[in-house]
Amino acid sequence: MKMDPKEYGRALFLLTEEESLSDVIMSQLDSVNQALKENPDYKKIMDTPAIATEEKCALLDDAFSDVHPYLQNFLKIVAEHRSFCLFDAAFASYVACFDESRGIERVEVITAVSLTKAQTEKMKEKLEKMLGKTVLLRNTVDPTVLGGVCVRTSTTQTDATLKSRLAAFESAIQKTIV
Repeated sequence: MKMDPKEYGRALFLLTEEESLSDVIMSQLDSVNQALKENPDYKKIMDTPAIATEEKCALLDDAFSDVHPYLQNFLKIVAEHRSFCLFDAAFASYVACFDESRGIERVEVITAVSLTKAQTEKMKEKLEKMLGKTVLLRNTVDPTVLGGVCVRTSTTQTDATLKSRLAAFESAIQKTIV
C-alpha cells in the first residue's frame, strides 16, 4: 500500500525540525531533488519490483552518501514502499512545511524579458509588504506574455500580462453582437 506523499514530506519535516536539522535537510533534499530531475530513470529503478530492496538501498547509499542519515533513511523508506514516483509530491510537502514554519512565500514572476536586479528587488519588496512574508522570488522568462507580468504564489495567480489582456479583449469582441 502506497503512503500519502504529503505525509512522507511532513513526517520528515517534523523529525528534522524537532532535531533542529530542517535547514540542513532542506538544502540536501533540494540537491537530491535536482539530481533526480537530472536522472529521471532513477525513480523508475527505485520503484521496480525486479530489483531487491537491499540493492536499492545500496544504490541509494552510493548515490547519496553525503546526505544526513535521516535523509538517507527517508529515501530508503520511499524505495522500500516503491513510492519514488511520489518523490516530487513528498518534496513539495517538505518545502511547504519548511516555508510555513519560516514565513516564506515562493513567488514566480513571469515576464517577457528578464527583470533587472533593481526590478527584481523592487518587486520582492512590494510582494513582501503585500504578503507579510519573506519572498523568494524566481523570474521566469516567457516571450509569449508579450509584456506585463504574471505573479504566482502558492495560493494565487495574478495575470497582468498583455497576452491575457488581449485574450480578454478578443473574447469580449467575439461576444459582441453586431
